[in-house]
Amino acid sequence: MKKFFALLKVSVQSMLLSSTNSQGRGKKKAATGLGAMVIIAFLGLYLSGFYSYALMDALAPSHMEILVFIFMAIAALVGGLLITTFAVKGVVFDGRDNDLLLSMPLPSTLLVACRVTAIYLENLLFSFFMLLPAGVVCMLMTQNGVGHSLLFWLRLLIAALALPLSLLAALTAVCVFVLVKKGPAMLKAL
Repeated sequence: MKKFFALLKVSVQSMLLSSTNSQGRGKKKAATGLGAMVIIAFLGLYLSGFYSYALMDALAPSHMEILVFIFMAIAALVGGLLITTFAVKGVVFDGRDNDLLLSMPLPSTLLVACRVTAIYLENLLFSFFMLLPAGVVCMLMTQNGVGHSLLFWLRLLIAALALPLSLLAALTAVCVFVLVKKGPAMLKAL
């Protein structure tokens, strides 16, 4: 388990550093990657809050507040799909440390699990940035007091945890399907 968390830390740092184009090394590059993540977090919170407020303002008079969460969940899934597409290419396949890590006495499944977990954590962060502002807007603007119950926040937390997991499961199923169908032909071409 200690190896898993050490590799997970390396994978998350690799994602942060790969999100920048700076050629420098060390703290300056890490700060730039963290800065990019803070900007993305701020934009996600702002956009989610703005659109949640606008949708809640339009839908609350007709008591259709639930549609705000459906729209924000769809936005979180689409954003997560885009994030996962770029992260898988950059972190899993184009990893600069793949040769070094695969030469160590670690199972390759542990390396893949750490990289997929890092992508899940990134999607989880994006999912929280999309759904929690919608929950706050619902708590402030709903007419029937739905956002004031503990059960509402528990459901919202479960949805925020499950959305990126369902996205990764669907993408993994697609990848396995493609490998089963095209894998032998791809191996022959090599």
